[in-house]
Amino acid sequence: MVVKLVKFLVLLLAIAIWSVVGFIAYVPMILRLTAYFSAMVFVASFQKINLKPIQSKLEYGISFYPNGFVRIFKSFSEQELDKHMDVEVEGIDFPKLVKHIWIDVIWGTIFWFGIIPPALSIIFS
Repeated sequence: MVVKLVKFLVLLLAIAIWSVVGFIAYVPMILRLTAYFSAMVFVASFQKINLKPIQSKLEYGISFYPNGFVRIFKSFSEQELDKHMDVEVEGIDFPKLVKHIWIDVIWGTIFWFGIIPPALSIIFS
């Protein structure tokens, strides 16, 4: 009984943290991916390029925030718990992952502190 209560409280905490942190990362990511996709559509109107890889990145970005909640719920379900016991980390390119995270952190910081405040001051002035 106590274990289930603690598990439930940790689940609520994880959802609360992801709600904030995920949203902070999600909005700038969607803006960046949409701008990139739009620019590539513009380029594709002049040159013959394959938009499939770019489209898959956009689809990943769109599902990023909701997938965070799905992963939280799946990781707390009894069936999924056994699957997560043996995690393979050998196939992960950590330097590339860290570089990608830093790029997103820098862009997110620029977005939330460099773009949003001036835009809001223009809109509400």
